[in-house]
Amino acid sequence: MPNTLRVILLFVCIILLASIVFWQPQLVTSHQLNANNNCQLNRQQSCSLTTEQGMNINLTSYQTEFTLEQKNTVALTINNAKHSYDDDWQVQAYLSGINMDMGKIPLNVIHQQQGYLIEVVPVMCAEANMRWQIEINLVNVQRSEIVKQSVFATFTTHW
Repeated sequence: MPNTLRVILLFVCIILLASIVFWQPQLVTSHQLNANNNCQLNRQQSCSLTTEQGMNINLTSYQTEFTLEQKNTVALTINNAKHSYDDDWQVQAYLSGINMDMGKIPLNVIHQQQGYLIEVVPVMCAEANMRWQIEINLVNVQRSEIVKQSVFATFTTHW
């Protein structure tokens, strides 16, 4: 292989490597709540949690006990003193077992004028006293940055 061709190939490889390292079309930033911000929906019907970025997440349960095999509803509102982006958030929610591995069950999220409704349907399993966790992921695309906030709420069911 002639030296000129080797130099050209080396140059192309350096440019490709540099473009892979420095080109980032979207930067993903993930924030989670501090561990002491625990929302236990069996003990309280409403929780107000604050992320490290100053965003307030309000969760309200419309029932005092979650019923197995039935639709239970949790309302979610997003308040941020710095920005008003309620319409810009994509909300995804998942249900998972804490004391028994049930996998991650996707939950139905309904966007409303004043926030979101999350439909939670805990399934019956072999464990009579089940502890559950709702994971709520809020994703907001601003400029060229994706900001992801995750909040967690827990509850128990009994049969």
